[in-house]
Amino acid sequence: MNRVSFASLIVMAIMGTSLSCVGQTSLPIPEDLPKKEVLVDPLTEQKGWLGVSLQLTTKEEAKALGYAQPLISVDIVFAGSPAESSGFQAGDLIVKFNETPVYEVADLIDLVMATKPGSKVTFLRIRDEKEEVVPLLLGVRPDAYDLLRDHFVGKEAPDLIAKVVATETEAVLPKKGVVLFEFWATWCGPCRASMPHLTELHEKYPELTVIGLSDEESADIAAFLKENPLPYLIIRDLERGTSRAYMVNALPTLFLIDDGVIRHIFIGSGEFDELDKALTALLEAK
Repeated sequence: MNRVSFASLIVMAIMGTSLSCVGQTSLPIPEDLPKKEVLVDPLTEQKGWLGVSLQLTTKEEAKALGYAQPLISVDIVFAGSPAESSGFQAGDLIVKFNETPVYEVADLIDLVMATKPGSKVTFLRIRDEKEEVVPLLLGVRPDAYDLLRDHFVGKEAPDLIAKVVATETEAVLPKKGVVLFEFWATWCGPCRASMPHLTELHEKYPELTVIGLSDEESADIAAFLKENPLPYLIIRDLERGTSRAYMVNALPTLFLIDDGVIRHIFIGSGEFDELDKALTALLEAK
């Protein structure tokens, strides 16, 4: 299945699938970089919110239910969301929004976002091969930081679905000690701006594990590292599996992990002071 998270770029709730950079940088950005870099307004917009993460079934799974094309499947239901209040569960299938059939995640996203919060809507849901019309009041999508942190902080960090760039061996997230885990890309200016600081932390605290993950091709990452060597571990996401597991759609995003549990999340490159304070507190507690 191909998961598409409803956590959006910097204002997470219902989203597209592209990545955005968040933050400021004074570093020069090459003119030939792909035009992916978009600064997103962090203010929450008044658009409808369901509160789930979605993915598509396979054609075979849909065919078994009598449908000719893949269906939209609920992957995660966020605590306190309208979806949770209406009894949605992971594994539920959505085939209609109000009276409109929906077979693409992007179409459902557009329909929900175009509907005002507080509106009463219905979903045609399939559970255990039975269809049911589910009424629901759409909510206001939360702030990006609140949604991501409420979902992850204090919980076990998901496993990595990645390989080490230098060796092409399986990447493993340490379950002991403090880990600073950054999602980045070669084309992301704010990511480049964070690299000197991450290098400084790596060299200052030998007990700290710093990991950087990109979902780009191995050759592209290797070429970048040849021109911009980094002393900490760089890994390559496999089919964005790790990015989906961590629901990352803004770069850079950093997770501060202690003994396998996520303690802090930072989005963008402008939170170094807060990052340093949180990191120092975790290391001093050891």
